[in-house]
Amino acid sequence: SRPVAWDVPLLEGYSSSFFSPRPTLERPRTLGLREATRAIREYQPDCVLLAGYEYGFELEAHAYCRAFRIPLVMRGEFTDARPEYGPVHRFLRSHFLTNLYRGVRSFGVIGEGARQHLRSHGVSDERLFSSPYFVDAESLTREASKTKSECRRALGLQQDSRVALF
Repeated sequence: SRPVAWDVPLLEGYSSSFFSPRPTLERPRTLGLREATRAIREYQPDCVLLAGYEYGFELEAHAYCRAFRIPLVMRGEFTDARPEYGPVHRFLRSHFLTNLYRGVRSFGVIGEGARQHLRSHGVSDERLFSSPYFVDAESLTREASKTKSECRRALGLQQDSRVALF
């Protein structure tokens, strides 16, 4: 195995923190981070960005921001395409999300499905902005033009070694 090195400095130019709670991801609602609300208090940010509401710490941060009137921005995989839910669950989920979304200043919308979902829960168009997935297409095109041999050489791999990419 080899350590990963990013080709673009992702953390330069701003202050950042990492929390390591040793989570149990099988039960995402139980993943809480008291450090998240502590960090919000310490940093006193102009706004907070959340990627969703699946994890406990996201709900904690949402509640904290709402209580202290800190603007909250959300960008996530918003959808109603969950056919496995029964009518009672759909009703409770809809009520929960409508209330949750009231505490969010604005939403980064990844696609049309997310836009429709948010609208169906009472979010006005004024609170939505486009935030699609993106890639550095130039870099992908440049890398895709390399031969297998060039890639192995750049990574310091022997030409006859087996490589798994995931």
